[in-house]
Amino acid sequence: TLAELKEKFRKELEEAKAAAADEAVADEALRKAVENAEIVELPHEMVHDEVHRQMEHYLNDMRRNGISPEMYYQITGTTEADLHKMMEKDADVRTKTNLVLEQIVKEEGIEATDEDVANEVKELAAQYGMEEDAVRAAVSVDMLKNDISMKKALAVITDSAKEA
Repeated sequence: TLAELKEKFRKELEEAKAAAADEAVADEALRKAVENAEIVELPHEMVHDEVHRQMEHYLNDMRRNGISPEMYYQITGTTEADLHKMMEKDADVRTKTNLVLEQIVKEEGIEATDEDVANEVKELAAQYGMEEDAVRAAVSVDMLKNDISMKKALAVITDSAKEA
């Protein structure tokens, strides 16, 4: 009925607003944690690796959308060096963020369980419309465990910010 449809939309809107608010709290809490972190100097190699990772991630996204790196460069009128410079701009912040999250994982003894991995595989399969076995074949367990641990570390920061 129309009333049920309205109620469904109202609930979905409330859930979306709540998720956006939670994400804003998490982003701000992480920004403050990174800002307050006492990292004297970022190792150049780590920043370089982050730039490379981000470039690969970006280009893989393009490939999934049917756009080769060459086609991307031609369409945008840029070069690989231009993309590298663009990725370098935020690499310091991303590297520092990763270091902060890794330190929280270490200090809090955060680990990703097999159950966490199974749940993450289910979520990814649903998100990308894939079979769970295909997700397991495409993504390493170590990568999933790392991502899960980082999410848990972010939750620690967010929970701490909410309590403050």
